[in-house]
Amino acid sequence: MQEGAFMQKLLGIFLLLVSVHLWADDLQEGIAAYRQKDFGKAFTLLKPYEISSNPEAQVILAYMYFYGQGTNKDHSKALSLFLKAADQGYAQAQNDLGIMYHEGKGVKQDYTQAFSWYKKAAEQGHAQAQHNLGVMYFKGQGVRQNNAVAKEFFGKACDGGEQNGCNGYALLNR
Repeated sequence: MQEGAFMQKLLGIFLLLVSVHLWADDLQEGIAAYRQKDFGKAFTLLKPYEISSNPEAQVILAYMYFYGQGTNKDHSKALSLFLKAADQGYAQAQNDLGIMYHEGKGVKQDYTQAFSWYKKAAEQGHAQAQHNLGVMYFKGQGVRQNNAVAKEFFGKACDGGEQNGCNGYALLNR
């Protein structure tokens, strides 16, 4: 009796490992389909990850909902997915939320929220977020206008490979 129960548990573990492996394959295939602009296939493969704790899949799904790629446009679902990924500390999602609030895309424009999300991403070394903070300081959007701080963020962004950061730094270095 005990041997049968042991074998049943072992079979259960094996099936779980196989299903996790297949799920991971679907994730990689879904990401590849998205990059190849096969949005219908990508959406089908990534949709199960909407409720998972995989921030990369959540961000891609958020883009798909935001732009109506492979599904209907739904800014509310996009926002929800960006928030799920951002709350897991995913810098790209934090920057994307900053953009949404900064530009008022899919949400009411809110510079305070934009600054907060950009800052979280920038603290993780996200170069585009560093550039975006530089822009906010340069223009005085939600913060006191400060060219010295803007130049500092542009410099960090440039060091991180963000060309717009290099351009901003050069502009303020004249």
